[in-house]
Amino acid sequence: MLNNKEFNKFIDDEDKRLKSICPDSSNKDRIFTRQLKLMEEVGELSEAILSSFDFQRKDKEDNKSMNIREELADIIIVTFLISKSLNISIHDCLKNKIEKLKSRE
Repeated sequence: MLNNKEFNKFIDDEDKRLKSICPDSSNKDRIFTRQLKLMEEVGELSEAILSSFDFQRKDKEDNKSMNIREELADIIIVTFLISKSLNISIHDCLKNKIEKLKSRE
């Protein structure tokens, strides 16, 4: 099981790796690129879910082997990379949102 420290190190390492690919890109460009990547990953999750419940169009049946767990993980990783670029703590965001949702009860 991956602990919080290991996950944060992975995010830091992945951020550095991605920055090294395009070292001259601005933080704004990285945020925009990562946001596009997030949209791509959400689309892949949608395809995986549709395929798993046999709702996918016949011409897209090749994607039936997509793994929902992998796509969810991709979304989480990209979301953390975006938050890192924005200098926003996901943990704080979740804490605040959970408190807000609990207050609706």
